[in-house]
Amino acid sequence: MGKFQGKRVSLVQKLTIAMTRLVIIVVTSVTWLSLQLQQHSFKQELEQQANILLETISIASAEPLEVSDVQFLTRLMEQLGTAQILVSGHIYQAEGRVIADVYNSEIFTNDIDLKPGVVELLKTSETLLNWQYDNQQLLGVKAVTFNGKIVGAVSVGLSTQPLENKMATVRNQGLIIAMIAAIAGACLASIISRSITEPLKQMTAATKELAAGDLELKIDLQSQDELQVLADSFNKMTKQLRDLVESKEQLITSLELRAEALRKSEVKNRALLNAIPDLMLRFNQEGLVLDFQASRRIN
Repeated sequence: MGKFQGKRVSLVQKLTIAMTRLVIIVVTSVTWLSLQLQQHSFKQELEQQANILLETISIASAEPLEVSDVQFLTRLMEQLGTAQILVSGHIYQAEGRVIADVYNSEIFTNDIDLKPGVVELLKTSETLLNWQYDNQQLLGVKAVTFNGKIVGAVSVGLSTQPLENKMATVRNQGLIIAMIAAIAGACLASIISRSITEPLKQMTAATKELAAGDLELKIDLQSQDELQVLADSFNKMTKQLRDLVESKEQLITSLELRAEALRKSEVKNRALLNAIPDLMLRFNQEGLVLDFQASRRIN
């Protein structure tokens, strides 16, 4: 909220911006996580395909490699090439020489150079998978064994273009969903913020009118939340102030009436005293004179 300093931004705008940012962050995080999960799933799927192909080709080519049946191995690779399953594919002899290629049936007769990496692989029975993003392929290599002996190796290259297409589709879908969610979040944030700020505006206006002396004002909210409690407290306070002012006015009126009555009584008493012409004596029970008032007519 510190970024709003120096600018006069309404509470509605602040709440809307804050909630929209939160929605965008959440949607972006979920989209990114979804992309990562989808990418991992697609990679696993492609690696599983590579393992199945390597296992299938190695089983099919094990005995032909043992007896150096070049024609069978060439036809096997040609079938894979015709199906357009692989980007690249090779079958290697135990010495590391390429004996069959998925798209070059004459590769054995061309005396291709030995593959140093395959020579190293032929020393183990592991399956190697290598993601070659520059060449847009997943390269898998597996040693072929027959009767417990390594007789060669096979390699397959699967295109990563379908993976990239799937990721692009998921990414675009994620962006569209993120945009829709951001717009919906902004609208929802605006509605929620207004549901909060409108009652606050009412209470602010009511406070100003109360300060101006309007004690008949009442805030009517139906929010059933903390704002409702605040509005009820405000209404209770204004009623107490109104009752206090009315009590004060009644007290002042009562005092004025009593003062007027005392003034009239004093005037009446003075008039009575002034009307007495003769000497007045006051006696006690024993008949003794307590005091007297001389006649006003005596000089």
